[in-house]
Amino acid sequence: MGLFTQEIENKLEAQFSFEHSLENLNVICKAVTAWGEGVLYFVSQDPVFKHFLLCLQVNDGIAEFRSVCKTDIDIPPLRLDPDFKEMNAMEVFRRLSAGDNV
Repeated sequence: MGLFTQEIENKLEAQFSFEHSLENLNVICKAVTAWGEGVLYFVSQDPVFKHFLLCLQVNDGIAEFRSVCKTDIDIPPLRLDPDFKEMNAMEVFRRLSAGDNV
């Protein structure tokens, strides 16, 4: 999958830890489906099993943290939001839960 640059992969892997709380993690990048309905905010990537990612997923206005596999997000095709700036994961979750766009 060519969604992430090496820089993004490195940042995602640097945040991978079962000991970190979401308050201490950042959303590194945001990806949307081609038609803009599904949104994923990527937080971390397993450095050993590189196909596993922790993300904040938003569908139909509902936000939830979940683990995804890179092969599962190939369809529908995603594109990175070039305007998204890295920010705290819990802040993103709180804002999305309040109905704000991030």
